[in-house]
Amino acid sequence: MADSISFFTSLPEDINFKIASLLQVRDLCALGCSSKFWKQLCFSDSIWYHLLTHRWPLFRSPLSPNLKTWKRLYFERHIELGLRAVSVERFLKACSRNESLEVGDYLQAFEIINGARFGFEDIQRFLFKPEMNVLVNLVGVHYCITNLGIPVFHPFHPPLFNFICILTTDTLAVIIF
Repeated sequence: MADSISFFTSLPEDINFKIASLLQVRDLCALGCSSKFWKQLCFSDSIWYHLLTHRWPLFRSPLSPNLKTWKRLYFERHIELGLRAVSVERFLKACSRNESLEVGDYLQAFEIINGARFGFEDIQRFLFKPEMNVLVNLVGVHYCITNLGIPVFHPFHPPLFNFICILTTDTLAVIIF
């Protein structure tokens, strides 16, 4: 184990930074607990600033004095988005008791997500779960297509989403094929 730590300490700092910044948050935290060397790097503000701006490229906020670290801001934002996703799920469930949904309610749910500036990882993590209501999935897909620029069709891959969404002033129809 000492040999592997000395190997990484001999690498340039930017290489170690790149290694750490490519990890998922759970893995980064585990690596930070493995040695003093990795703890210093993995819990540094530069790593967490990179993770925050990579996950939420549209998020622009100066670090306020009461937050103190980019790591704390990252986790607070993650929790906030999780709570917003739960509120969208509950709202849609309450509005669609009989698997039908008014367009105004759908658009209101969409605006909750839009206002929070979800990233694709957030949509995947919070809205694309098998146990979720299909309407919650639909709001997530709609957001990904319109706000994140995720293509519906790719020339070299099968379609990402196999449905057509028809939205009029008073009706939302989804045709799944």
